[in-house]
Amino acid sequence: MNYKFTTYKEGYIESQFLIGSGIYDKWRMGGQTRPEQLKVAYTGADFDPETKFYAFIENEMVAFLTSTEKKDEENKSAFFEFPFIKKGYDDVLDQLIQYAFEKLRKKDFKILITRAGHYWGKTKSLADDYGFELKNDIIHAGELHLDEIDTSTLEYPKDLLSFNAEKDIDDLAEIFASRFNIPVEKMKKNISRFKDLQIGQTIINPWNQELTLVTNVVGRVDGKLVARAVAMNAESYGSKNVNIISFYVKDGYEKMKSQLIRKIMEDCKDQEYHRLIVHTGLWGSHPEDSYFEEFGFKFLTKLAYYHKNL
Repeated sequence: MNYKFTTYKEGYIESQFLIGSGIYDKWRMGGQTRPEQLKVAYTGADFDPETKFYAFIENEMVAFLTSTEKKDEENKSAFFEFPFIKKGYDDVLDQLIQYAFEKLRKKDFKILITRAGHYWGKTKSLADDYGFELKNDIIHAGELHLDEIDTSTLEYPKDLLSFNAEKDIDDLAEIFASRFNIPVEKMKKNISRFKDLQIGQTIINPWNQELTLVTNVVGRVDGKLVARAVAMNAESYGSKNVNIISFYVKDGYEKMKSQLIRKIMEDCKDQEYHRLIVHTGLWGSHPEDSYFEEFGFKFLTKLAYYHKNL
């Protein structure tokens, strides 16, 4: 097909959102940033329209590819995402990638950094095909099929309480602000999203995904908050799958691990979810796979950073 290639221009956001959403709906992780958030990002002081690339047939956008400069690097580097392409236009893939490479070289970029893995379509094979080399893992995904688990073998969740915003937000904000090096007030705001959310109710996250609350508990011993777990169903994980999005146990209270896992499993079964997913690594709930393997989770796939000298 005879494609026209261009960099970003005002008015592209809605079409970009529709194409991206259609792709992310088929992936196991992630989501397309909503139009209102893209508009803020694409009008910011640091925004460079010459790092966003698009393919058109006449006046119809059929694919896009985004990159973003990574600041404070010795060699000029950019985060690079492989193309999102409308169904029926797969032959644009290489043309759009080569167009982006050419434009980025002219802007003196030396290194491209991409995220790839079996979570995200064909990104792993594309990284290999286009000369990207593995740099480091980001997250691993562990899966547990609940039909195969007898929860009665785990410790009964006697120390767990339903999340209570009035009692718990301050304590949780202090814990997680320290853990993730985030200002306490910002962490309070993040946790407050769940303030009025009840089990079975939904919220929309920043990537336009609908999340349904399955478990939201804390663990207290002698009044001290020592554990926390949140599990939610996300559209991108399939209708019968649940993702553990927060899991914390204070050092010295390891027995709470079993209580939290049992509580999540039982909540999932009660609400007729069949598979539980947890992420470990840089972005995950805990840094080691073994932390969850003892409960039967199997870690089968990962997302990683890949680098390419341009």
